[in-house]
Amino acid sequence: MSKGKVLLVLYEGGKHAEEQEKLLGCIENELGIRNFIEEQGYELVTTIDKDPEPTSTVDRELKDAEIVITTPFFPAYISRNRIAEAPNLKLCVTAGVGSDHVDLEAANERKITVTEVTGSNVVSVAEHVMATILVLIRNYNGGHQ
Repeated sequence: MSKGKVLLVLYEGGKHAEEQEKLLGCIENELGIRNFIEEQGYELVTTIDKDPEPTSTVDRELKDAEIVITTPFFPAYISRNRIAEAPNLKLCVTAGVGSDHVDLEAANERKITVTEVTGSNVVSVAEHVMATILVLIRNYNGGHQ
């Protein structure tokens, strides 16, 4: 008997996930957390089926989940209705930054913790800015037309 359920909502990585094990944010690689979650005594359910409400796998599995983890680029919208149908829900995690896919007012009313991985993209954003600066300084786009 497990302690509870963790619902993981991720995108499908397909052949790219098979080729690149570091592509963690997909259903195939499950953020690399399956062993850890199961070692803690929890059941991990992973899905890409998040819409439409109320007939998706997310709706069916969220009913008895304690934790839901989703990503900012493929979010499961945790609406007031979904929160109302999930009496055991205690934690909504964004595996990235942002929480606009969670009804924060409804979560607050139920005392559900909503978290994100603040700062997780700091390096990649800085790299993007530096690359953009180089593109602009060197007239990269104009040089390739």
